[in-house]
Amino acid sequence: MILSERESSTNYAEINSRKNDNEFTIKPVNIKEFTLKFTAKGKACRNPPKLASSTKKVVITSAVSYKNTSTIFCPTASISSGYNNHRLALLPYTRRTHRVPIFFEGGSGRYRLEMNDTSIAEVLSHNIRSGTEDKHVLIAGQKKIGKTHLFVIDYYNPDNFEVLDVEVQEIATFELNKQVPKEILLHESIQVPVLIRDYKGRRFSSLDGMKDVFKYTYAEKNVNADFIAPTIEDLIDAQYKTNTNLNINATTTNDDSADTTSTNDDIIRNV
Repeated sequence: MILSERESSTNYAEINSRKNDNEFTIKPVNIKEFTLKFTAKGKACRNPPKLASSTKKVVITSAVSYKNTSTIFCPTASISSGYNNHRLALLPYTRRTHRVPIFFEGGSGRYRLEMNDTSIAEVLSHNIRSGTEDKHVLIAGQKKIGKTHLFVIDYYNPDNFEVLDVEVQEIATFELNKQVPKEILLHESIQVPVLIRDYKGRRFSSLDGMKDVFKYTYAEKNVNADFIAPTIEDLIDAQYKTNTNLNINATTTNDDSADTTSTNDDIIRNV
């Protein structure tokens, strides 16, 4: 079906010629697929003959973007100074491996990810040549403090990409919540939030691998502590579970996922 210029500009895209019809621009108005037909005609005659024609499939996609999840929102969010739009993946530096899941969307649905400086952080289990159709990847800090950038690129359109700041910093604050009661009933437990921050007071994107960093000593053998934090699997499952619930009913709140994703600080459990 051949559409008129008015119909195509209303439903698909506005097409404008440039440089004596040798070039043209396409300004899409909807996320759709359509076929564009090119026709070349002669100009020497009153009734110019058709010299050649060709067709080209055009796919309109949305811009590639990082999803606004807790792993890149929480490091720069501060109740005292206000929220901002800066997104950051902040990983702890402890000479151990710490992973963070990064979520993205948009584009053709196939992506290529590249880390600017792999001596600071790297993308795990990702083949740049073949790309991925997954909507998330894992990144891990290397044995070096510093800043770098993560690029998510539309596999079929390299001009469609987004950049995320990635930073690896040492732990500057490890503080137990002093408001928690000191007495524990026999065979019961309490949860003690732990604030783990870098030198700027920022939260880390995830606490994966942190359990192996801290060692606990006890004055009494009948009291035990366990380091608890959301795992990588918890963070990924919570994100996809939230998306599923939103697709079913946009007005329904997922309490389970909200509880999981909001637990970005460590918890010490005394048993």
